[in-house]
Amino acid sequence: MKKIGVVIGRFQVDALSEAHEALIEVAKSNNDEFIVGIGTSVVKIEITNPLSYEIRKEMIQSDFPNAIIIPIHDVGNLKYWNRILDETLNKYSENAEITIYGGRDSLIDTYDGKFKTERIKEFPISGTEIRENISKNSINTVDFRRGIIFAANQRYPSGYSVVDAICVDGDKILMGKKANRDQICLIGGFFDPEKDNTLEDAVIRELKEETGITGKNPKYLTSRKIDDYRFRKESNKLISAAFVLEYESGEAKADDDIAEVKWYNITELDIEEFYNSIIPQHREIIKEYIKSL
Repeated sequence: MKKIGVVIGRFQVDALSEAHEALIEVAKSNNDEFIVGIGTSVVKIEITNPLSYEIRKEMIQSDFPNAIIIPIHDVGNLKYWNRILDETLNKYSENAEITIYGGRDSLIDTYDGKFKTERIKEFPISGTEIRENISKNSINTVDFRRGIIFAANQRYPSGYSVVDAICVDGDKILMGKKANRDQICLIGGFFDPEKDNTLEDAVIRELKEETGITGKNPKYLTSRKIDDYRFRKESNKLISAAFVLEYESGEAKADDDIAEVKWYNITELDIEEFYNSIIPQHREIIKEYIKSL
């Protein structure tokens, strides 16, 4: 009976590591044929998924030209993923004995399918460590710079989440002004995935960081794509979620990238003049708020 060795991995590295090569070499030398399954994700060009399936396939074929290389798609459910893996390997299992090989932190720790598994010697470095080491050093070569440009053009266009705070205290509304602007603006900033669990968390944090004011009970008002000068020529854009917050405590004091802060009593203002004093990106948000009163 024909013997087939299988290695499944993500191979998200610049070159096959010693562990990768040893694992594939075992599958190759102990079997009549060998398959390399490449784990693929729908996510493109992220820290843990920087390389496409095609790039990784070419890398493996350069070292192992006789390998049968197939994609193994991420489906977000381990039990279902194991079933999909078995269905994929079934295409090669007629009159063949299949063995799946793994090393440290490999799929064989969680695989519960029908094919037998075998663990080989573990090696001290992981793909995560390799990527972290690469990320710390740039290389002064044309190919390196070309690679960065290529990678930047493979990403899906993204919307970066920002929040804007409409902080109110009775009839008063808090506005800010940045040093590089002549017009006033709402207080806000980027959603921080390391600090914020929700956009509500983000808007409370940004208000506190930039003005010293503590707000409460944030209520979603509206959202807008923001025409930010930093992203005008980019495919990625900013999408802002505006929240109305009640003033809770603190004295308004400009901080972070805000140069000035001021309370405005909207019952005492010339509304059209007030609108014209606001940056265009935030003017429609303020109009939406005043219309909701």
